[in-house]
Order: sequence, then structure tokens, then C-alpha cells
Amino acid sequence: MIGFMGVFLFREFWSVEVDSSSARAVVIVGSTVLALTWTWFWAVVAAGSNQVAAGLAVVLMTISAAVLVAVNHIGVFPFYFAVIVAGAAFPWRVGTVLVVLVVGLTLAVWWPEGQSDATALQVFGISALLGGAAVTVRRFVEAQVELDATREELLGFAALEARMAMARDLHDRLGQQLTVSIMQSELLAMDLEGGSVEEARARAASVVTSSRRSLELMRETVSDRREPDVRTEVAQARRALTSAGVSCTTSVDTGELPPDVDRVLGWVAREGTTNVLRHSRAGSCRIEVVMRGGSVVLRIDDDGEGIGAGGGGTGIEHLRERLGTVGGSISLTDVAGGGCALLAEVPLGA
Repeated sequence: MIGFMGVFLFREFWSVEVDSSSARAVVIVGSTVLALTWTWFWAVVAAGSNQVAAGLAVVLMTISAAVLVAVNHIGVFPFYFAVIVAGAAFPWRVGTVLVVLVVGLTLAVWWPEGQSDATALQVFGISALLGGAAVTVRRFVEAQVELDATREELLGFAALEARMAMARDLHDRLGQQLTVSIMQSELLAMDLEGGSVEEARARAASVVTSSRRSLELMRETVSDRREPDVRTEVAQARRALTSAGVSCTTSVDTGELPPDVDRVLGWVAREGTTNVLRHSRAGSCRIEVVMRGGSVVLRIDDDGEGIGAGGGGTGIEHLRERLGTVGGSISLTDVAGGGCALLAEVPLGA
């Protein structure tokens, strides 16, 4: 852009002769204002969002061009700079209006000099083309800036979603196993106080096994190597509950399930078991997975203290989010006589 101005200063301006010293002074001042405003606009104003400065640049460019054309009869060339700035200074709607106004002023100032209609049409075409190009470039730059901002925003959302998914997976995968380890440690302490040495050794071995399993689950979560399935998780739930002193019966009466349904019900079995271990203080529990119409239903019943003991916490919300991806639903209700029931249902056609 500065080189474009150099063409005007060194090719057009210095080759024109003026009639008087006062006219030369006007040409020098006008050309200086034109050149400085042009440089200032592209170096400072065009990269910012100061509309006052942008408007000032358009006014200075237009007035300087009009003065040069009217006083020096230098030709229409200065108006080309003005129309470019008019198109590039503001968003495209305002820029289009300004281009039309500057093109009209160009013809009004330059045409009375006795130019032919063909030449005037050429000047109009060139001015409109330059102004339209400036508006288009401004529009393209704005779209590119908006696209870059949107891309950064999406990357931020993706990073946030990844962190939330990691937190959810750590909660769902490790919560059950860590709860088992805590309960086994508590039972171990009881065995050490009044139990036999053999019982204490067996309990200590269980604590070690649970701790190793927790470490394995953490590694799986970080590397994302394994997704749960409902049959495996129900079997694991029975072992975890039994090792924690909770009597457990299970029943899985389904055929092969779609992978998404199988995976999400595996998460439900895992988190539901964690809730029983962590909150219910139950003595017995039953886990059942059956087909009901066109849906798969997983139900976990316990005889513990009911929802008031914990309400499921964030784990239930995590499950609700997971089930929502496959059109499923979940509920946690108190059971008459004590305990609570977790019921998850997923349509097979999801």
C-alpha cells in the first residue's frame, strides 16, 4: 500500500506543473496530508477497531484528493486512494455507502473539466472497482478473523469437554474400586482388633488386590484402552460388594447388545454399585438386567438407608449425561421398607 502511494508521489505529483507558488503550496500540503493519512490508515487504523479514526482517515483522504484534483488539475488519480480507504475503513454495509459517496464526489469534482463521457465512464468503473475490491477485502479479513476466533473458541470447548470427560471417567472408573479398598481397610482394622491372623491376612490381600486394580483402572482411563460392558461390570460389582461384606445376587438376561448400549449400561452398573458401597450401608443388594419391550432395563436394589444417605451425588448426573447420548433415562427412588432402587432404561433403537 505504501508503494502504491509512492507511485503517486514520484510519478504523478512531481511531473505536474502548477501556475503559481500558492498553488504549489496547496499541492504540497494536500499531497503530504494524502500520503501521511494513507500511511497512518494502513499502519495503524486498518488493524484496529477505532471507528472515529477510520472516519477521520476517510474524510482527510477525500478532502485531500478533492483539493488536489480541483487546484492542481492533477487528474483523478488521488481519488483512487480515497475510494480504497472508504471501502476498507468500515464494515461492508457502511463501506459500500462510503464508496458510492466518494465515487460520486470524484465525478462531481473531476468531470466539469471537460472530459468526455467515455473517459468519465472509465473513471467511474475504475473507482467503483477499486472501492468494491476494498470492501471485499475488508469483508474477507473480517470473516477470517471471525473464523479464527471461532476456531479458538471451539478448541477451548474441546479442551474443556476433554477435561470433563477425563474427570467423569476417573470418577466412574476409580470410585467403585477405591470405595471397595476403603471398606476392606476398615474391615481389616476390625480384624486386627478382634479377628484371627488368617482373616487379617486374607483381608490385607484383598486390600492389595483392590489397590492394584485401582492403579490398573487409572492407567486404562489415561490411555483409554478399555470401555466397560454390562456383563463384565455386573460380575465385577458382585465381587466388589461381596468383598465389602454386602450380600449380592445378579441376573443378566439379555442377548448381544449394541456396543453403545452395552457400554453405557456398564457405566450404570459400575456407578450404581459405587453408590451402594459408598452411601447405602446396605447388607444385601440385587442387580438385574432384563429386556422389556424394545428397551434394556438395568435395576439395582439395596436394603440400605435410602436416597437421603447420599442421593447419588455427581455420579448420577454423570450417568444421566451418558444415558442421554443413547436416548436413555435413569431414576433413583426410595423403596418402601427401606433401601433404594436405581432404574436405568435404554431403548435398543437409539
